[in-house]
Amino acid sequence: MFAGHATAATTGNSVASSNPIANEVVAVAPTQIQMVFQNAVTADDVARMGLSLACDKALVSLGPAQLATDGVSVTAPLTQIPPNGKCNVSWALPDGSKGTFSFRTEIAAAVTTTTLGPNGEVPTTVVAVTTPTDEVTTPPARLGGPIGLLRLVGYLLISALVGGLLFMLLVWPEGSHNTTAIRYIRLSGIGAVLTQLSLVVFTTAQVTNTGIVSSLNPTDWFELLNTAQGRALFIRFLIVIVIAVLALNPERVIDPEFQVPSLIFIAILIMTYGFDRAGGRLYIVGVIIAIVHMALVIAWTGGVLIISRVILSKSGDEDLLDALRSWSRLATTLTVGIISTGLIQVSRLDGWSLINSGHGRLLLLKIIAVIFLIFVELALRKFIMQRLSKVTALSMRAILTMRKAATIQMSATVVILAMSSWLISMRPPNVVPQHAQKQSAYAINRDLIGDDGFHVTLSITPGDVGNNQALIELFAPKRIQNFTIKFIPSNPVANGYVLYVPITRPGGALIGADLGLNLKSPGEWKVELTGATTTGELTPLTTTFIIADGITVTTEPTGQTTDGPTSSTTTTTVAATG
Repeated sequence: MFAGHATAATTGNSVASSNPIANEVVAVAPTQIQMVFQNAVTADDVARMGLSLACDKALVSLGPAQLATDGVSVTAPLTQIPPNGKCNVSWALPDGSKGTFSFRTEIAAAVTTTTLGPNGEVPTTVVAVTTPTDEVTTPPARLGGPIGLLRLVGYLLISALVGGLLFMLLVWPEGSHNTTAIRYIRLSGIGAVLTQLSLVVFTTAQVTNTGIVSSLNPTDWFELLNTAQGRALFIRFLIVIVIAVLALNPERVIDPEFQVPSLIFIAILIMTYGFDRAGGRLYIVGVIIAIVHMALVIAWTGGVLIISRVILSKSGDEDLLDALRSWSRLATTLTVGIISTGLIQVSRLDGWSLINSGHGRLLLLKIIAVIFLIFVELALRKFIMQRLSKVTALSMRAILTMRKAATIQMSATVVILAMSSWLISMRPPNVVPQHAQKQSAYAINRDLIGDDGFHVTLSITPGDVGNNQALIELFAPKRIQNFTIKFIPSNPVANGYVLYVPITRPGGALIGADLGLNLKSPGEWKVELTGATTTGELTPLTTTFIIADGITVTTEPTGQTTDGPTSSTTTTTVAATG
């Protein structure tokens, strides 16, 4: 692995050998820089040392340098693939020792294939004559921030729409005739529809790794139906449209003729929030608790918003006072329900891990904000029950007093909902990561996991004799070297393949059918995947599959459900020759 004197230092210590070797021509992208020093160095020396790599006059990012147990070997991982050209490594130790060495990268685009003998041995190596073009997909745009913001705005507008209608139904029937209230409900409905539409488009773009403009196509929205969260979002969007139409005339919700259908649509809408969080202990119980929790939150938030924006907008008659008194009694019940269901969810999702996880720490901040909100709510309730118990009209003086508390209350509510939106994007300690389910378009699918965590998914189509397309997806480890795959036919006179997979970290490599993975022998084929990390060779993964000839052998049914990566991966198109 190590050879040659790599560099001389100006003083003190020096590098005795390195990998890559000084003046070496590297054909495979290195994953790390390794140096063996002449004299021992300490961990503090390595932590304070200067180390840089520049290839073709461009800096290449390096990870933190690590000292091996022998006290002289230092390793620094590359966090990106270096460009082709001359690479200079410069280092400096705190004692003043410093030096440089160089090597050249000539990373080839072609894939090396090998013809296997009858028993799987490797007698000869064949290099692809043509140089295929490596096509790397453009990394998808980071949409987590916009989606989180849209989720927050969606919470507020749906609460304003649905909570406002429930407020009219439960404590203020006269509001269905109030001009200000009607305008407020209508604008909330329009805003809720537009926000949910935007959320559907952005989520589709994130799921399909496409642009936002192309995700405006309604036919692409059906990709959301592959996950429970996506189905919930899609149904929520449709239901919000229906409720917004009903809300154009809020009196319909109060009218007994439309009251039951309206409440059914509202119930379905609230039920979709039960599937925003997948996994966790007691999943079915969690879904039910989440639905109840969101119903209470929407009713409470909607009441706070309509009081702040409508009832306290101007002085009014006794109907406004009756609404405030009724709400102060109802809000207490809602608050108790919200706290109770919230604590159940905390126990189910986080347990006692509130300090040692990011989700738990953010949840603690949310709890503090909720406690503050409870104090504001109690103060406002006390004012309503004591100061407004005997008056017959809502004066401007009382409005100004309550408006300050209502503004603080509404601001705290926005902060809490923002934290809720943020928490949805985080994984609680008691939720096991789940790969997004997608419908496979490949005839053959193999999900392989080794004892050492080596995790690869192999997909092949059409699974017939002749040219085939293969997708190789690496999920673990985080860094890999010498990643190869062997295709070995059971027919002793047929040729197989040994392919170098040109990825060094989780991602996908696509061998297109038009690029020549020509599986000429029908029947059983064996696959063997190998690779190495900085700690040694990985345990090979093996599996078998059937290639059909259309007569005596048939492939497996298409449309199997396979696990795919939760985060987007980069797919590299490679070629094969046989």
